[in-house]
Amino acid sequence: MAVSGSVEYPKFYSMDSIADRVQSVHYFWVAPMSHQLTRQDLRLLEKYRIQRLRQLFPKTLGLCLLKLDNNDTLRVHCPEPWLVDRIIDDADHLLDSTRQTLGVRHISLYYAGEEVYKTKTRRAKSISA
Repeated sequence: MAVSGSVEYPKFYSMDSIADRVQSVHYFWVAPMSHQLTRQDLRLLEKYRIQRLRQLFPKTLGLCLLKLDNNDTLRVHCPEPWLVDRIIDDADHLLDSTRQTLGVRHISLYYAGEEVYKTKTRRAKSISA
């Protein structure tokens, strides 16, 4: 705590550095933060990760419903069969991007409520002699 005269103030931090030589300096109080993520925080992070994946594949995943389940699986519900075909054609790039962006282990593609394709996001490395 900083003390000025007989009045005690909470600790303040300057938003402007001393080297900037500005005429007015803005101060704000830093409240203590929890280091634990709430369920709401986790849902928001999940939403942003899914949006990021959609941005990487806007023509296909942008038209599909994406859900993450508790089994480390991304479930992709496609409204049209051509979307399933296109996603399977882009599988190599999609698998790497999904693993890196969402951290899931499997991808399942659904059409008309039925699972039509499922694969692991990490391919087994082949050993050649």
